[in-house]
Order: sequence, then C-alpha cells, then structure tokens
Amino acid sequence: MFARELSRQLGDHGRGSILCFPQAPSEESERFLALPNVAVVVAPEVFAKSPVRAARGFVRLLSRYRPRIVQVHFMGYISPFPWLARCSRVERFYFTDHQSRPMNFASSRPPLWKRLATRIIVDPITGVIAVSDYGRRVHQICRSFPDSRTLTIYNGVDLSRVPRQEGVGLQFRRRFGIPEDHLLIAQVSWVIAEKGVLDFVAAAGQVAKIRPDVHFALVGGGTLLALCRQAARDGNFEHRITFTGDLADPFSEGAFAASDLVCQLSVWQEAFGLSIAEAMAHGKPVLATRVGGIPEIVEDGITGYLVNATDRSAIADRMLQLAGDELLRRQMGIAARRVVQSRFDLTDTIARHLALFLAIPNRAI
Repeated sequence: MFARELSRQLGDHGRGSILCFPQAPSEESERFLALPNVAVVVAPEVFAKSPVRAARGFVRLLSRYRPRIVQVHFMGYISPFPWLARCSRVERFYFTDHQSRPMNFASSRPPLWKRLATRIIVDPITGVIAVSDYGRRVHQICRSFPDSRTLTIYNGVDLSRVPRQEGVGLQFRRRFGIPEDHLLIAQVSWVIAEKGVLDFVAAAGQVAKIRPDVHFALVGGGTLLALCRQAARDGNFEHRITFTGDLADPFSEGAFAASDLVCQLSVWQEAFGLSIAEAMAHGKPVLATRVGGIPEIVEDGITGYLVNATDRSAIADRMLQLAGDELLRRQMGIAARRVVQSRFDLTDTIARHLALFLAIPNRAI
C-alpha cells in the first residue's frame, strides 16, 4: 500500500518510481503495483547477507536506473549503501527506520569513538525517517545522526480499502467457523514471542472461563503457532480460539471487520504497530501494550486501553470490561476511526514523503 500510493503521487508530478524487492511479488501484488510510472525490479543480490555481494548488486541497480533519490526500507542502518549512492551521483538518500527494539531496550549514548565512526558511515544519508517519535528519540539519544536531519512520518492506512460492507466480516467468521453470535476478540500479528501471543492466549483462557459468549482469534503465522495451540489445549479452551495461520491480506479478507475488539500485546519496543492503525481504521477499539511507539497511536481510555507488557491479569480484566460494554466499544471505535483519519491516513503520510522529494528537476526518482 505504501509503495503504490507513493508511486501514484509521484506519477501525479511526472516522476517515475522504481520498486526493488528481494523476491518476486505475488501476481496479485504485482497487479496492485502496476502503474504507468512504475518499474518493479527483483534484485535478491541487493539484500544478500554478504556485504560484498549486496554492494555489487546495489551499484548495478544504480548504474541501470540512475535514480536521483533512493529511499530504503527494512534494511540495516549501517551499510555501504549511502556512500555507494553518493559515488553514483544519487542526489538524496533516505533511510526509513522501521526497527522495533528488544524488550526492556533502553537507549544510551555510545562511546565517543563509536559515535564518530557511525557519523562518518552514515554521513551521506540525507535524512532518517522514523515511523514514530519513539524511533526518532532513539536516534536522538544515541546521537547516531544529526537531529536536524531526523524526522517522524507515521505509517499510514489506505482508508479507501476499508470494507464498507458488513458481509466481509461475516464471511471471515464463516470461513473459519467462528460463531456469528459470539463477541470476537482478535490479535492480528506474526505469531512470534515479540508480539506477546502467549500472553494473548493466556488471557483468552482466563476470559473464556467467565464469558461463554466470547470467541478469540489469533490471525497470522509464525514460529509459536504450535505452542499457542498447545496452550489452548492445556487450558481446555481450544474450541473457543481460532488459529487462522497466514492470510494473504487480513485487511481485505475481513479479519478486522469481523472483530469486536483487536489486541496488539507486543513485548518488544514496537516501532509503530500498523495492525493497530488498521483496526482503528475499521472503527475497532484496541487493547495494546505500553511499549515503543504504541502509546502514540492508542489513546488510553479514548480509543482503547493500554496495559503493561506481559501483565496477563490486566489484559484479561480489560478484555472483560470491553466485552461487557457494547456502548464503550462503539464510542472507542468511533474515536479510533477519527484518529486514523486525522493522523494516519496514508494519502497524507505519503504527501509528507513527497514534500521531501519535489524540489528536484523532472526526472525519474
């Protein structure tokens, strides 16, 4: 969604967009990205673990397309790419920081020699774009990059893709055998330890003992899926929780539309938490943890609730509170939708990116 909307807005200004991926996108994704000004490039060597191979692949890419601007996502901050870009006469190089930090991570200022070495390596970077103020503060505390060239641009949600038909959520429930008359509490995330999935399952077990009309869904795949299933069996509530496994697109397949309450119980320092904004775009209240950039999205008591990470009792209590108060869920959902419209609309967040790019001659970016 980010790549398509950025490309679309670039096209409106007569600019080209070159989208580079480590592997071929699915046919559906490629159709979604197909715009007149877009070239989709598959270059696994650019993302290789070998620094030498990655550098060679990157230089070949720059030599072939000669872009004026390069923006990198989901890549290492310390790399030879900025200097290679400068040597290839790239005018601007932006690094977007999506990194979630470990649980209990605390920013600290490195030794002077390390700060100086880092500054030299990253000097050609025009700007660091953090997806939350939390991420920006990490860079400010570490002094790894000049504050004047660091900014926050939140991730955004394509509001035009939010299903307007209630049937989408109903189809999701029927697809996975979720009772239509039960309240549904879901978490949409990777099924990994960092996302607090075991806390979600444990809290679900507590709530299931008290509320027979509540069903749960863990939407996504990952390394802890089998362990989560076993925890549900051990707690004797496996018939009350659905594990969907990987979905191609939970957004359009109705995972959010079907839910009455959406959780994101991360234990690491989440850089942003896109599924939170996606749930809010659907008008759903969110129960999330007070880590990383999440408090910048969820307003505690207004658009949902925040709890401390791993506090399973607090999680279960808030689940029960929201499960028992339909009016509160509706009020929070309305407030959540308004917040997304005002702060996390993809059209607006991409426009902020574009403002960084427009002051250049009319050539492909």
